[in-house]
Amino acid sequence: MDIFDLLSDNDGITPEFYSSNELIAKQESPINAKPPLTTAALIGGGFVWTSRWVRTSRGKLGLQEPLPKAPGVYAFVRDGIALYVGIAASGLAARFSAYISPASQYRTAQRLHARLLLALGTAPYLDILTAAPPNSCWNGWPVNASAGLEVGLIENFDLPWNFRGAGKRRSRRHRGNGHETARFMPTRAP
Repeated sequence: MDIFDLLSDNDGITPEFYSSNELIAKQESPINAKPPLTTAALIGGGFVWTSRWVRTSRGKLGLQEPLPKAPGVYAFVRDGIALYVGIAASGLAARFSAYISPASQYRTAQRLHARLLLALGTAPYLDILTAAPPNSCWNGWPVNASAGLEVGLIENFDLPWNFRGAGKRRSRRHRGNGHETARFMPTRAP
């Protein structure tokens, strides 16, 4: 497995794309184009700036500011546009440590680790915005507001680094014997 397998899961982005100066993913004429999620929209909707992804003096992935241990929803933002939205159910600090040193069994953490390092090759930082909406109750049933917020953002905005977001179906190509075949991956349940 090479770095481009981790980065793209073959979501329509080639190694040549990553070697260019433009690292923000662009989809090939999507049928149902979604608007980008901007920093202004996130802040207007209750997110706060929390930290930045940076490269350390040793070239490794690091955080400018420590993250809170509380759970929440987070967004990686470059040049005012969100690239990725996720949820940290067991806490932001714990989730982000998985991105800094991803274990081999966590493909999403490995993929995002690689994308972050490449993005930081041409940008000095990526902002991290977070939100911790309070849980609620609906007809006596508990409602996890963070999970709902994550799903809602992924369903309604163009987030190029969210590979298998709610309602998304993207082709994944398998390389074998020099041939590429496309298959569709099921979406994850909300």
